[in-house]
Amino acid sequence: MSDFLEHITNKIEHATVVTDPWKYIVIEDFLPADIYYNFLDKHEKLDWEDLFDEESSWFTIKKPDEEMDILRGDLFTQLLFKKFNFEPINYTTKQSFKHDNSSNTLQVPHRDKGEFIMTLQVFLQSQCYTDGGTIVMSDEDTDIIELPLVTNSCTIFLTNNKSWHRVEQRNYERKSFLQRWIAT
Repeated sequence: MSDFLEHITNKIEHATVVTDPWKYIVIEDFLPADIYYNFLDKHEKLDWEDLFDEESSWFTIKKPDEEMDILRGDLFTQLLFKKFNFEPINYTTKQSFKHDNSSNTLQVPHRDKGEFIMTLQVFLQSQCYTDGGTIVMSDEDTDIIELPLVTNSCTIFLTNNKSWHRVEQRNYERKSFLQRWIAT
């Protein structure tokens, strides 16, 4: 087992699954420092002005590096399926970098439903905030908790008809790496 896989396996095994109003995990210091800075460097090198989209700006990763391959790999995925008590299914993954700033409208209440089965987001910014992360909702109209926006924190959640969430525009710069698992 690689050092990186061992590190993230330990993080997942020691994480607590929050079940109310739906299943999610928040893990601080998710990536080892060298890998965090590698992801941040790749994010910083992108031309976000050219990639601008009104809601949020996205860049799809087509050539993942070794650590990104481990995150999309079967060992890590099966660990998450077990953690969430989710029956293993056939899947593929999509990895992206995301960038939000005061020019973006950000996300209205929604569910990452349909073909998506699970989402992982690692925040890559240098500034931390007590708010500004994902707002977990019990339904389309009811906020439960706004997660903090913390450097190198990771949020992982199952996507289903209950996983309502949104992001409030607070004029923060939000940089992240996302991975979504897609049923095949």
